[in-house]
Amino acid sequence: DGIGQTPLTLALHKSHNAAAHFLIEIGLVLQQEYFKNTVCPLDIVKTKDNITMTQHIERKLSEVEIIKKHVSSCFHRLVGDPNQTMEVDPIEQDNAFSQALNINVGDQKNTVTM
Repeated sequence: DGIGQTPLTLALHKSHNAAAHFLIEIGLVLQQEYFKNTVCPLDIVKTKDNITMTQHIERKLSEVEIIKKHVSSCFHRLVGDPNQTMEVDPIEQDNAFSQALNINVGDQKNTVTM
């Protein structure tokens, strides 16, 4: 739409709770840091005093944090820091190799590589 709205934020603005619930369940982005130029989903439902959707979004945000902590525990570096790279110092051995794992999280407009 040109102003940073997503299908989820539009559904929440129009109080289409069933559509918003579906979009949240399929994994659309909820985190505030992805909504720099517009209102984030949690703020929308809080402004509308939509307690059910507020609780649902807060629960999903909590689940995302749990997943990020679990995934980051599998690596030596924290996941989610955009300033960190996965560069590995070269080792001069025939069997030496490096491996990087990219996980894309988000919808079409808001994708982050972890």
